[in-house]
Amino acid sequence: MTRARLLVWTALLVPPALLIVGWLVHLFSTSGVAALLDGLSARPGLLANTLVYALASGCFGTAAGWLLAHVLHTYRTPGGRVLRWLCLAPVMVPSFTLAMALIILVGHSGVVTEVLRLDGFEIYGAGGLVAAGTLARLPLPFLAMTWAYRRLDPAASESALNLGATPGQAYRRVVLPRLLPVLASSFLALAADAIADLANPLVIGGGFGTLARHLYEAVSAEGDLATAAADALLLAVPAMVLWTAAGRLAPTRAAGGATPRRSRRPGPVGWLLVGLAWSVGALIGALLVAVAAASVMTVVGPEAHFTTDNLLQILSGQRHRALATTVLVALITVPLVAATAFWVTVAATLEQPRSAVVQRTLDALAAVPAAVVGLFGYFVLDLVSGGLGALGAGPIAAVLVFVTVGVVHCVRFMPALALPVVRCRCGFPGVRDSALALGASRGNVARYVVWPAVRPELLGGAITTFARSLTGVSSVILLSTAQVPLLPVRMLADIDAGRLPDAAAATVVLAGLIAVVGGGVALLRAAWARPSRALGTRRARVAS
Repeated sequence: MTRARLLVWTALLVPPALLIVGWLVHLFSTSGVAALLDGLSARPGLLANTLVYALASGCFGTAAGWLLAHVLHTYRTPGGRVLRWLCLAPVMVPSFTLAMALIILVGHSGVVTEVLRLDGFEIYGAGGLVAAGTLARLPLPFLAMTWAYRRLDPAASESALNLGATPGQAYRRVVLPRLLPVLASSFLALAADAIADLANPLVIGGGFGTLARHLYEAVSAEGDLATAAADALLLAVPAMVLWTAAGRLAPTRAAGGATPRRSRRPGPVGWLLVGLAWSVGALIGALLVAVAAASVMTVVGPEAHFTTDNLLQILSGQRHRALATTVLVALITVPLVAATAFWVTVAATLEQPRSAVVQRTLDALAAVPAAVVGLFGYFVLDLVSGGLGALGAGPIAAVLVFVTVGVVHCVRFMPALALPVVRCRCGFPGVRDSALALGASRGNVARYVVWPAVRPELLGGAITTFARSLTGVSSVILLSTAQVPLLPVRMLADIDAGRLPDAAAATVVLAGLIAVVGGGVALLRAAWARPSRALGTRRARVAS
């Protein structure tokens, strides 16, 4: 085994192995086995609630994603670009932001509740949880269905129309069968993500308990690590099975351009679908506006007054340390994740027989729920130092927690960045084989062949990793301490204490930071994609 290959497999396997060791110690203890058996027999309500939440979120999310993608691809939709951005907006904020917005509007002391005097309306519970979770995950099915529509061949449906089929018959018999694999994959992926959801049940779940929430409460409120280890197994198995099945059903994204869109004016049914799509987009927009408005208000309700103190507290006040720590963690995580993903891609490119093994390893890592990965990190700290409470307040404790958070982020985000690049195998096996046959070293192939091809993908994935590092909460909620405060975890504490304006201000700051960095990366990608004059001059000289 070469040194480079050894480094790649070390980066792939050692961090997850370290995290899993602590979990296994607690799971296979006497109390851990008893807790596992108790979870299977004495807590059917939690299992049923988790299943209901997953199925409802999967159904509604897949339907909404199909509706929006169908409308934007099929019809000349008024304000289509705005609607598209509204569908993607939840990516830029923490996953519980829309749940917080529902509380701001229709909570017990919400603006709409007070104005309309909706005394009997209850947003907490299964209904509010499904609504918030569905809207928060909407970008996933929307992007999947948009890609599926763009890959359709319009000639097939046009041929059906020319043969006398109605538009409805052409859609049901020609278009829909080609969309079914993506629809099924989206449903399974949404269900898997809902099973592992922790933030939304904490914010708006009320008395509707789920497995992920019980896992968190077992550690934070009871200190029962054996029960948490058992809950992690009950949580991880169905989530990983569903996520793996979703990956198997998803069609392979072959290289090549998308089919040009041929939109048409909507008919009566089309206008109904456009209206429904805009209703979903308007709901997301209204919730985001509510969060933005709450960020500059003293309190939520009719007695609110304008203030900028909430934003100033995030930027330079008491919460400035939490923001700085969160940004620092993200800035360290992104290059580590990108470098690991690049070398994994190099290994899969140069060692084609082993690329399938690399892909399966990445798929397995990507399927582990975020809350479970964070719990594994907590177990490592518990084994090393006896838990967060025993670490004390010294610099060694802060460094240990900081390193654990970084490892958890790398294990969580690296597969999502590396998988798209590895699956396409860089799209140039002939170039790679020719370079190796002509005597090029593996380092030169990685530098001059692999790097230019994967650079756009890595840049695009880097901004996604940066955004997820800033807004992710499920994987780090058990690791945040007074010495290593993380802003998303602080936001959950603010919501629980009723300080909604403070949490809304933090959301606005994080979204603005992601927008600025994302815009900078987009400009950088455009500059790299533009051929330089110097490169053209050198090529001309070589040709002459």
